[in-house]
Amino acid sequence: VLFRSCIQPDAIAQHPQLALSPQSVAMVMTHSFTRDKALLRTLVPRRLRYVGVLGPRIRTQRILDELAGEGVTFTAEMIERLHGPAGLDIAAETPEEIAISIIAEMRAILGRRTGGPLAQRVGSIHEPVDEAVAQ
Repeated sequence: VLFRSCIQPDAIAQHPQLALSPQSVAMVMTHSFTRDKALLRTLVPRRLRYVGVLGPRIRTQRILDELAGEGVTFTAEMIERLHGPAGLDIAAETPEEIAISIIAEMRAILGRRTGGPLAQRVGSIHEPVDEAVAQ
């Protein structure tokens, strides 16, 4: 599902067509601390593959600390799916470069990879294809 605008936290629960599967990814950054906190409260407990948060690590930690202070608990598995700051370390500066780094991180997570250099990968770049399944 691709959203072209900001989705309010209550819209996620109220609209079944916005169903988020365990293969879904989400990106959070509304430029509103309160709204980002509400989105994380809603998204992190869901079994999404990736929840990214744009912005400084300290901001994301502050949101999590405030949620914990309000009695919200997150499991280690939930925190593992949370990526803040979002993106791979490619020295991105421009909005376009930052978008590429975030999309690359999402793709790596979906492919169960680290996002490291292919030149350093041990073994085949592509997973072996089971010929019986492929036909």
